Order: sequence, then structure tokens, then C-alpha cells
Amino acid sequence: MIGGLTRFLSRVFIFTSLMALVTIMLSSVWFQHIWTKPSTQAEDRIIQIPAGTNHKQLSRYLHDEGFLPSIWLYSALRFGFTIIAQESFSPKAGEFEVPARSSYADLFEIMDQGIPYQHRFMVIEGQRSQEIVVALNKDDRLKGAILRTPKEGTLAPDTYFFERGTQRSDLIARMQARQEIIIAEEWANRASDLPFKTATEAIIMASIIEKESGLSSEQPLVSSVFANRLRDDMRLQSDATVLYGIIEDEGRAREVLRRDLEKDGPWNTYRRMGFPKTAIANPSRLAIRAALNPMPSTYFYFVADGQGGHKFAKTYKEHQKNVLAYRRAKAKNK
Repeated sequence: MIGGLTRFLSRVFIFTSLMALVTIMLSSVWFQHIWTKPSTQAEDRIIQIPAGTNHKQLSRYLHDEGFLPSIWLYSALRFGFTIIAQESFSPKAGEFEVPARSSYADLFEIMDQGIPYQHRFMVIEGQRSQEIVVALNKDDRLKGAILRTPKEGTLAPDTYFFERGTQRSDLIARMQARQEIIIAEEWANRASDLPFKTATEAIIMASIIEKESGLSSEQPLVSSVFANRLRDDMRLQSDATVLYGIIEDEGRAREVLRRDLEKDGPWNTYRRMGFPKTAIANPSRLAIRAALNPMPSTYFYFVADGQGGHKFAKTYKEHQKNVLAYRRAKAKNK
């Protein structure tokens, strides 16, 4: 009888063990399936985990945001992460990007690694410093107001990456540091016969070139016109500098009128010789390079061609013909 009981218990033990093994194997297959299965999330999304968030709060947040179908699944996924990664799941505080179709494995890896999402702030070639400051102060992803506008021309146009909560002053400092590097690098490779002597003057020249022409391919030729005029003691006669003076005086941009050209002021290069008082924008590296390496030419004038570029002329008579042709084309297209 004892032998029969032993055999029975042995069979029960074997059956129970087999069932447990089958259950473990099925559970493992099930977990592996849901762990690596891509989600139905169609777009990249951002999650924000505040400092001090506990696991209960995080599971609720992920459920409410649609990342988890149920709160209880969080504990299973957390346990699975620990088994697979062989380390405990430790979500980081911050803002993180979850790409479209991310699996639970991807989601938990993102939260565990804690690589912050990088926002973008773009400084466009030819933007004025005041415009950049206004845009920064309006951007609610940043903190700390900028109270003093940086000098014109000292901020490098580029795309800047940052984490939410970055100080606005830190972004300004990065823009200034980058522009200093660009100026130093381009100044070291400048032409030897420039009609100006300092890097400050080079930035002023580059800012005028930037505002006069948005085509980087023709900026060296625009630069040659201004360089030729300086060498021949001619006024620069740049509408862009006059417009900058209007903005400084009136706080807004408008069409440059004849009376504006006749009104004296620190940015009116029709009335004053040499450079305007300051740079009139923040120039790009290409504009700075053009200012420091003007294309050899005998041109002294240019006017818009109505196609996004300019027509260049050696003499004032030729220039007047180009101006007339531009006006006719402009009137015809109205």
C-alpha cells in the first residue's frame, strides 16, 4: 500500500512539475510576444516623467496616456525587464521621445536609459538679435528671461538642440560662442587685400551681404560690389542698412521710401561714408566667408532681377538700365 501511494505521489509530482514547466514555457512565450511586439502607435510621442514619480504613479500615467492597456501589466513588464536586463528597472525623470511602433521593450529601455528628448530652436540667417530674443522669451520650453539684447551679428544662425527647462541665457551663450569660432576660422582664411581691417567690420559687411542677397551662390559677387565701392571711396548705398535704421527708429519694418534715403542717420549708407553704426543682422558662415573673400570683379552696382537674384553692372548708366528693366517687370506682374 505504501508502495502504491509512493507511485501515486510520484506521478502527481511529475505531472505537477510538467504542468509547471509548460506554464512557465507558455508564460515565457506569451511575455516574449507582448514584450517585443510593435505597438499600434502611429506617431512619435513624448512622455514626461516628473522627478519623484514612483512606480504606481508611473503605471497610472502610462495607462492614462495609452501606452499600457491596463495598470497591472506594468508590474509584469517591470519584472520581465529585470529578468531580461539582469538589473532592476529604474525609470529616470525627464522628457523622452517614444518612436512610433515602439514595443514595450523599447518603451522600458527608453525610460530606464533616460536619454532626454532634444528640442530644436532655429536661428535663421539674417535674423536680427531682437527677433531672436523675442522668439526665445516666448518659447515656453525654456526658462529664465533674457533682459538684454546681444549685439547685432554676434549670434550664429544654426539649429540648436536643448532639453526642456534649459536657461534661455545658456542658448544665447552657445550662439555667441559658435559665432566667435566661425569668425575666428573665417578670419584666418581671409583675402589679403580687403578694404577693412577688423573682424567687427567683417561682421558688419557680412550682415549687409546677408540681407542684400539670400542666394549664397551670388554673395561673393555682392561682396565684391561693396568692396569695390569702399576701395573707390564710394558710399555703400545699401537699402538694407536704411531699413535697419527704420526698424530701430519706428519699431517695425516697412518699404524704404526716397525720403528715407535722404534722411541722415547712423545706418543710412546713402548719406554716410563707410560702414553703418553696427551690423544689421546675424550673418551665416557663408555670408562671413563672402565678406572676407569677395569675388574679383569690376562691378559697382546691382539690382534685383525679379527672379530671386540680382543683375550686376560696372557703370551707373548700365545700372540704370537694369533698374528700369526691373521696374517694368515688376509693374507687368502686378
